[in-house]
Amino acid sequence: MELLSPVQIVRDSIATITQILADREIPVSQQGMKAYVAYNEVTGEPTRVVLPYLPDDASDELILSVQGFLDHEVGHLLFTDRKALLSIAHDEQLLEMQNIFEDPYVERRMRERFPGSRDNFNKLFDLFLDKIVDRNFQKVLKSGETNPMAFFGVLFPAIVRSWLMCLALLNT
Repeated sequence: MELLSPVQIVRDSIATITQILADREIPVSQQGMKAYVAYNEVTGEPTRVVLPYLPDDASDELILSVQGFLDHEVGHLLFTDRKALLSIAHDEQLLEMQNIFEDPYVERRMRERFPGSRDNFNKLFDLFLDKIVDRNFQKVLKSGETNPMAFFGVLFPAIVRSWLMCLALLNT
């Protein structure tokens, strides 16, 4: 009997956990390094959940962050207003802005429904700051950019998340 590696255990359980938490049968794939829910452009119904692929040599940090991605995307399945998405589906920039504000909302709702997701989100946010925000900030810095809006654009998602989380803490 062959023992499964921690990576293989996580890979094998992702679809099952997603479907159990979301309480629906929905295809789940693991590819690339992005996480998202794909929606039917006509009905607004979710058609697929995509989570980052875990390579065989995935670090513990990446494994833990994929658990955060899973909880985050399930939050979209459970709490995203699909009719609102349909109303702005024609505008890519508006969809991106809507998602920046919605992400902390779905994570807060997931923490309320599944308290164990708190640690997963904290680890995911650490990865987001270290690997995405900091990397993009350093690129802008090294490019010699002098426009403050370039820096603001990189920091905006983290600013919004922090602001909304502070508001949520004040209301508890």
